[in-house]
Amino acid sequence: GDLDDMSSHPASRSPRCTDIPCCILFIATLVGMVLVNIRALAQGDLQRLTHGFDYEGNLCGATAGYEEKQYVYYCPRWDATVMDDATIEWTSRPQPPPTQPSKVETAFPICVDICPADTSVMIDCTYARPVGPDGGETDVKVETKPISSYKTTPWMHRYCMPSSKILSKQIFAESSIGGSTMEALEDMGGLRSAVSVFIIVFFLALVLAFVYLLLVKHLATCIIWVVLFGGLVLLYAFGIYCFVAAGEADSLQWQGMSAPTSATEMGIAALVVAGISTLIILCRLKSISVAVGSVENSADCVSQMVSMLLVPLCECVAKIIIFLILLRGLLYLLSIGKVSGTPIDFGDVNVTDLSKHFEFSSDHVALMLFWVVGSFWLLSFVGCLASYTLAYTTSEWYFSPVDGDGDRDPPHFAILKGCAQGLFYHTGTLAFAAFVTPPLAPFSSLLLLLDSMVSREERNTTA
Repeated sequence: GDLDDMSSHPASRSPRCTDIPCCILFIATLVGMVLVNIRALAQGDLQRLTHGFDYEGNLCGATAGYEEKQYVYYCPRWDATVMDDATIEWTSRPQPPPTQPSKVETAFPICVDICPADTSVMIDCTYARPVGPDGGETDVKVETKPISSYKTTPWMHRYCMPSSKILSKQIFAESSIGGSTMEALEDMGGLRSAVSVFIIVFFLALVLAFVYLLLVKHLATCIIWVVLFGGLVLLYAFGIYCFVAAGEADSLQWQGMSAPTSATEMGIAALVVAGISTLIILCRLKSISVAVGSVENSADCVSQMVSMLLVPLCECVAKIIIFLILLRGLLYLLSIGKVSGTPIDFGDVNVTDLSKHFEFSSDHVALMLFWVVGSFWLLSFVGCLASYTLAYTTSEWYFSPVDGDGDRDPPHFAILKGCAQGLFYHTGTLAFAAFVTPPLAPFSSLLLLLDSMVSREERNTTA
């Protein structure tokens, strides 16, 4: 029909609710997630996931009787030559010097209420020592003795880390808090120092976005053809260069390749790709012209409704906030399960190290699976709502009246109207799309490719 006929304007029709059953199912899922989160907040405790263990398996700062002892402390390690001599009485063993010890005992961490800042504090430390042969084997006895402390600093509000970098590296190397965890924390610390760079890049990106819109609006045809022509020139130039280089040397060594590649073969490949690209461009001149017109219209739409640029930004911010809330709920769900350390046999004592494993019931696993599926569904729904808002705003611009200068006069607050209409009338449709689109995206791309091939074949047959 006539596009100037306002009766064809989608907004001229009375909106109605769509896909009500799916809307009810989506709302029921959100209500279920709220109920699961209430249960997780009531029964869960994130301290069970973040606090460290002592050697007996007690969670520092979380286990009953250890609420005030939230820090994990590593006692100094006794001199190895003294420990190996079973004839020396325990009471006669020298204590470590009142400085930083050479090593710490990572097998017997203990819980303390405060990290010692010097050597003035006496701490009951636990050690394992040989007590003599018995039947050809050496028995190990675990005893607790007061040992003077050494200088430490709180780390992650959970661990007393030595001031010595050597001892800190030993703890990270011999316990589960090192490795990838340490690397991730170092990366996060680097991100914090780069906040100013991120802010500058953000505002620079906004300025460049407006510059790009202005260029596309006024020079879309020129930009597209320059890009296409420039790409072809580079391909042809690379192919010719390879042939010239092949005349000077038999082959070129390309860094990163398992075997040398002939310069002649590279040149042939580049020229073939350039030739095929040239034929495609010549055969699709009309399609390129339509694409240029679409780009120009899109630039006109965005330039006249600059607020459309806020939709992707709001979508990103909303997804980040929702993701953090959902991640927090998942962590609380994990904390409901039984969390314990990994037991290690140390002589006649069962020692628990810092690593953790989780035990969940079948009902608990079902709740976590429900939470994960609902989380993906909600995040996908936000993306679908943003796409609908952009589509609604674009239709409002397209069907708006045109003034004498050829510019359109779109209505105000079109983005808010589109978002509200999507939520009030089309939540069911958007929820259905959010549920089926992610798993069906690869098949959709394949079907579009097949449809394009069939349509091209039908056009060739008709011609």
